[in-house]
Amino acid sequence: MDDLVYLTNPSSGQTWGLNQTQKNIIGRGISKNKEGNLILLSHPTVSKLHAHLWLDEPTQRWYFENISKNGSAINGKDIFGKKVLYNGDKITIGPFELFFCENLLSNEEGTVEVKKTGNFSSPVNSISKAEIVTIFLIFGFALALFYVLIKKMSP
Repeated sequence: MDDLVYLTNPSSGQTWGLNQTQKNIIGRGISKNKEGNLILLSHPTVSKLHAHLWLDEPTQRWYFENISKNGSAINGKDIFGKKVLYNGDKITIGPFELFFCENLLSNEEGTVEVKKTGNFSSPVNSISKAEIVTIFLIFGFALALFYVLIKKMSP
């Protein structure tokens, strides 16, 4: 099995495999280069050459570089220049929310799956323990209040 690195857009279901030997170009309306490492995002707020993604061989780290005046964000923070990417990072370009996914495996059937490394942060928001406790406290309080009201209304 080969390790794969992807950029994925959960809302549209699009997934782009990233080329690990050269820069991957993110942009709008530019023709696909001969290597085929173009991520096309068709929207007026996306520049023709908006950003680059590439793997730095010596450090084995992936980088995102914003080259657009229209801006980009990673995990909600505006990016000016380049930044290291980590598994599960959310990249926002115009109206597009893309997720950087490392540690994927391909198999003979052509499907992919996430490696179990314990450090993948899912694009789907998860509820923390504190939020669960808060929900149960609110529910319990509402139930107790309902009980008190029913007792007051009964003869």
